[in-house]
Amino acid sequence: MHEVGFVYVLTNPYYVSGLVKIGQTGLLAEDRAKKLFTTGVPAPFTVEYRTATSRPFDVEERAHTILATQRVNSSREFFFVTVDEAVETIRLSAVEAGGIASWKSPSPHYLRAGDRLALSLEAGQTFFHLTYPDPMSLLAGKMDVANVYQAHSNGDLLEILVTDSPESVSSYSEGHYWGVTDPVPFLDRDGKAVNGIVNGKEILTPGERLVWLPEPDQAASQFAVIFEAVDYCQLVSRTWSPQFIDNIFPLNFDILTVDQAPPESVVAVQAALKLPVPRHWAPHSNRSDEWVKLGSTRRPPNYWLPQLKIRKRSGQARG
Repeated sequence: MHEVGFVYVLTNPYYVSGLVKIGQTGLLAEDRAKKLFTTGVPAPFTVEYRTATSRPFDVEERAHTILATQRVNSSREFFFVTVDEAVETIRLSAVEAGGIASWKSPSPHYLRAGDRLALSLEAGQTFFHLTYPDPMSLLAGKMDVANVYQAHSNGDLLEILVTDSPESVSSYSEGHYWGVTDPVPFLDRDGKAVNGIVNGKEILTPGERLVWLPEPDQAASQFAVIFEAVDYCQLVSRTWSPQFIDNIFPLNFDILTVDQAPPESVVAVQAALKLPVPRHWAPHSNRSDEWVKLGSTRRPPNYWLPQLKIRKRSGQARG
């Protein structure tokens, strides 16, 4: 199962100025901070920053490597850097260690109910949304390109949240009632840790594929990544550095600025189109009454991010 974790930055008011802790956890950053407030610590830790990622161990390790010369002790996760320096290092590490290269595989990654993914993106990377539009196309093995999406800033994030509940997924571009609602607006239970700005919200239905392509300058050295939906997928694109057209119109996930795909990307998409017919399929559009209506139900944030559920006292934190 694919799960999302967090890489965080903590400070403590009783530690010397400029000393931060950089770590990772499978829990909320606040839960990890509470676990660290032991009898040997004079005051609780403050969570200065956290980012969601599917590769928390790798992102943490990369950040520690970059800041190796500022590390206090090789067996401790404390560094003499400012909070801003720590945050920028984690953002860079998320792209380097949790980006497209970390998903390299000759086979598709299958997306099943309960999976939670957070993909770190680079500006110019594109996603091809492939679909079998109707049963006849499925029988004929003829897949089409439904849409193309693009990341516009380094450090943008694509969340893929998978469910067996079709009524729970919604799309902004398709005009669903809950299409403009952010599934996870905060990364804490108190509603203070604001998540990134949503600049795209789309759906994959069972049998559809998503092809993640490198930005054009990296197409010769990086490999495309293919995801195939077994169940219904909520795609949420987030940015912390919104880009604009003429300083007015925001560049959303479904707006392309790349003029032409390099040959390597074209080959990758063609290969994904020729993959065997999936075992699971459901129509994306033109859903008759026998199919549950998409986007008709709003789920609470802890449905999409299980870490937001109230924790029991038992169990140990990771990281």
